[in-house]
Amino acid sequence: MSTSSQISSEDDSKSAPPAGEALKGYQRKYLRAMAHALKPVLLIGQRGVTPTVTQELAQALDRHELVKIKFIECKVKGDKQRMAEELKDAASAHLIGMVGHTAIFFRSNPDPEKRKILPPQRPTANSEQEPISA
Repeated sequence: MSTSSQISSEDDSKSAPPAGEALKGYQRKYLRAMAHALKPVLLIGQRGVTPTVTQELAQALDRHELVKIKFIECKVKGDKQRMAEELKDAASAHLIGMVGHTAIFFRSNPDPEKRKILPPQRPTANSEQEPISA
């Protein structure tokens, strides 16, 4: 086995969980911090979630992995939450959070070589740690 294939298999084990599994709180916090400087790439208007909007979100996630969207016509929090959940399911992405009229989505690129963002991984309890001596 070559070194490059060993590295890629190690990277695969440290990737973000699939959209069906929830991200941990520290991973969501990390992604929210990364998204702070981003500008919304998709604006949701009065028509709400349409097939075109879901297609554009999927394309934006393929390109950027972490995107912000902004609801410009919807003022009711429940409606925004419902639309964000709808988009999350349609794009097979993680809904990182919502602040005001802005929602943050994340989806890892399926190709490990094209991944730009890897959420942090904490060591598991099974990993070897040195005992603390007093």
